[in-house]
Amino acid sequence: MSSGPTVDRFSTAARSAGAASLTTVVVAFAANLLVAVAKSVAAVVTGSASLVVEAAHSWADTGNEVFLLIANRRSRRPASPAVAGAVFSLSSPDEPALTE
Repeated sequence: MSSGPTVDRFSTAARSAGAASLTTVVVAFAANLLVAVAKSVAAVVTGSASLVVEAAHSWADTGNEVFLLIANRRSRRPASPAVAGAVFSLSSPDEPALTE
């Protein structure tokens, strides 16, 4: 059974959006890394406490980009059956479950 042109079009769009997202994160990572290094060097040269704090903030931003890269890679994996089923079993006992 064919998935049809509509599903193919959406999966192509999703792959394109995923590639754009990865590109954005990689560019942001590189920019944050460059800024963090520059601020760290400036803090050492000038001895400015405020530049040390700014450098620490930039290093934290760079670390966040690493988490985004990991999340982007993990999002490409198919969902495991245990996790996919758990989403719908979180209803309260008073409400009917969404799965049948």
